[in-house]
Amino acid sequence: MKTDTQEKSASAPKRKHKCMFVDSKGRWWIDYYTPDKKRRRKIAGKTKADADRLLRAIRGSVDRGEYIDPSNSPLFSEFCAVFMERYGQHKSSYMRNPRAIERLKEYFGRLKLAKITSGHIEQFRIDRLAHKSERDDKTPLSLTTVNRDVEIIRSMLARAVKWKYLAKNPATDVEDHDEDNKRERFLSVDEIHRLIRATKNTRSPLLRPAVYLALQTGMRKAELLGLKWSDIHFDAGKILCRETKSGEPRHVPMSRRSKWVLHKLAARNPLSTWVFESYNRLGVKAPARDIKTAWIRALRLARIEKFRFHDLRHTFASHFAMAEGNSLYALAEILGHSNPKITLDRYAHLSPKYVNEQRHVMNRMYASGSR
Repeated sequence: MKTDTQEKSASAPKRKHKCMFVDSKGRWWIDYYTPDKKRRRKIAGKTKADADRLLRAIRGSVDRGEYIDPSNSPLFSEFCAVFMERYGQHKSSYMRNPRAIERLKEYFGRLKLAKITSGHIEQFRIDRLAHKSERDDKTPLSLTTVNRDVEIIRSMLARAVKWKYLAKNPATDVEDHDEDNKRERFLSVDEIHRLIRATKNTRSPLLRPAVYLALQTGMRKAELLGLKWSDIHFDAGKILCRETKSGEPRHVPMSRRSKWVLHKLAARNPLSTWVFESYNRLGVKAPARDIKTAWIRALRLARIEKFRFHDLRHTFASHFAMAEGNSLYALAEILGHSNPKITLDRYAHLSPKYVNEQRHVMNRMYASGSR
């Protein structure tokens, strides 16, 4: 009969190298001390090279003063509260979509931040794709919707790294699915006129000016609805757009028609704070949340199908690109694209100026060479 000591020694892993050992399942572990002299053990991988690589990384982070003890990592549900208090409540995109944060909390809430891996996030995406749309229980979720959820947790974990809750963001290893973002749907001039006329026959007093401004500025719906009158600079002829997708404010030139629409809105309610002002559930003045119902009715009246409000932005950009004397680099600035290549990839083929410039370059090719 084996004694307790013999049983313990038989099950103990064999230590072959200093600070590293392999267990009975063939897994390599590392054994190290934190800067505050606490002993830690961690599975490193299936080979000694994995263990050696992880140990070097940890020692390097300790030497640089960047080491974060994974045992002190909070639960994801606890971090959600910290994230919303320190960052989320100041970003309108998170405040408008609280359900997305709740979904992530339900899925990852019981995991410590340090325990979340790229594999967990990949599985989350697979599980989400198996669900149906919240608007239509017969339609599967789109890749775009699932990608947005992954973008949110990627952003949250990036903040966790910045705030020293986490050493590395595992979501950076998760690639987004390809989306059909480059759809060419934009309105013709005739469709634009039909849509503008249809906005008169909806109950919303905000839809018509919102559509006008979207067509004249290329601003996103969230950017428009978040505008304050303090952001409108009539003398300078520009609009300060604060609620941007990138988080970086930008100035949008104000066209003659934009000024006309904004002057009419200002005259209608001269004491308002927001350009598109409404009331919240408590009866307090607040920025309008959405104009979805009126938008759907306007599309039906205008006989326009399969068109999103966001496509007004594409309509603006497409007609800008097709206009004489345009600059695609100026268009990139107006749209707020961080990289002009995004604008060129999507709209260059519509620009006669751009195409003609390339033709002139082609004509000059080999001009100095032999014939």
